Amino acid sequence: MPFLRVKKISDNEYDIELGKNFENYKSVWYDSLYDANKYGTQLISDMVPENDFDFPKSIYATYECLYSVVGDRPNAKVLDFFAGSGTTGHAVLMMNKLLGGNRTFVLCTNNDIGNKKEKEFKKAVGNPEDHPDEYADYCDKYGIARSITYPRIKAAIEGFQHTGKFNDELYSKRLTKTVLNKIESEVKKANKVLEDNSSKYGSIELTVKDDCIKVIGTYDKKEDVPGIPANLIYFKTAFVDKKLDDLDYLLSDALSPYCKDMIQLENWTSIPNQKYLIINTDDEAQEVEKDLSKMNGAQKIFYQTGVLLSSSIIDYANEHNILLLSLPSHYFAKELDEVGE
Repeated sequence: MPFLRVKKISDNEYDIELGKNFENYKSVWYDSLYDANKYGTQLISDMVPENDFDFPKSIYATYECLYSVVGDRPNAKVLDFFAGSGTTGHAVLMMNKLLGGNRTFVLCTNNDIGNKKEKEFKKAVGNPEDHPDEYADYCDKYGIARSITYPRIKAAIEGFQHTGKFNDELYSKRLTKTVLNKIESEVKKANKVLEDNSSKYGSIELTVKDDCIKVIGTYDKKEDVPGIPANLIYFKTAFVDKKLDDLDYLLSDALSPYCKDMIQLENWTSIPNQKYLIINTDDEAQEVEKDLSKMNGAQKIFYQTGVLLSSSIIDYANEHNILLLSLPSHYFAKELDEVGE
């Protein structure tokens, strides 16, 4: 934000200047790293062979967009609800590798198939409208989420082989006024990165591009690109029918199987996990009551509606600041209220 500063002109004369600790982000980028063919289409083809995704963005163009917002936020959570080929997730992984931190991401996309796969289905089976079940199975196998987005992120984590030369950004620091005032220190850091990684690449250079001092390593053709360690979970969404005309139907029973996934999404974790305990039945509640140490280290205990928690479990939770949350109402209270449950 803007601020005032005093500048001494002479012994008895001072100027008051309006300063700012920010600058406008450039909207025109011309570096070869932003080439959507080499670092978009070719990159996807190497990571997910035989895909039919059209016009993926350059990984580095997406990286720069994210850097402007979360570059200085090491624990940021990034949501891309039109994920496409997964470039956003890949860029977040690269940012963690380059800058450090534990940024996480959620990628959402439909599972539609591309034009090429749809034509193949029509040729082999017929019109999708005439074969809805077969088409649903086909989309589940060849849809964008299953066949491109997920395997692309998996390849980024596990590593892949690039058919052409591939640049890997190892260090990047935007040359703001503050950075320029200590440029010798930044050059020293960049040189240290260059020295530490010189044996890992076919070639490596320290350069200035797009107002940034950068260290860029280049993998040679057919060279393995190492993975970026991370965790990955694939979720598939679905619609649940309310069945208002069926008096024997309970929406809570239909929603309960999805609660585990909701817990994992809300808390950015995997289940089982000592921090998040799930009690699905009275028998499980009794087992916990017999051995309260099962709740040691727990932050939240989720229990299904209808499960009776004993006073000893409730007292233990209160004493240890453990949240007790009812399922599925914790996630679907509005939907359950609409049907009177």
